[in-house]
Amino acid sequence: MALRSGHAKRSAAWSGWSLAEASSIVSLIGWVLIPSVPLSGFLIERLGRPTLCMIAAFAITAAALIVLPFTDVPLAAFAVVALAVGVQAGLIMALPAQVLRPESRGVGMGVFFTCYFVAMAILPGAAGLMRDISGSPATPALFAAAMVLLCMLALALFRAVAPTKET
Repeated sequence: MALRSGHAKRSAAWSGWSLAEASSIVSLIGWVLIPSVPLSGFLIERLGRPTLCMIAAFAITAAALIVLPFTDVPLAAFAVVALAVGVQAGLIMALPAQVLRPESRGVGMGVFFTCYFVAMAILPGAAGLMRDISGSPATPALFAAAMVLLCMLALALFRAVAPTKET
């Protein structure tokens, strides 16, 4: 989400909004995201199809990010991204616990969060660099869409290789 929100203000400003208006919209979308995470988790728990929901959320997020720089209604695309990311967040955070034994869970979660925060530190800069190189304000959103699609591939690999722990 850092990659998307970090460059969203520029994308919104590029769409004709002032930087202050764009910042307000990104902030509001962040507030939409907050309740969407637990509500999504609750609904997906009832549905019982977390992998399918995560794949659908990844696809919806990627599609909205691809449309974002080219639409006349970026607010709608931002809202779709926020809601779809809310679906993904809790499900992604639950993945390590599905494969880690209790005795290795502390170290495993440490490795997981280290990778997560390294990516959160590097990817926004990489998107900005790609924007500078390409000269296109659409590049960060398209880069974010590519990263989300890679998440789908990573999930497929995780499900194919990772044994689930016995309960």
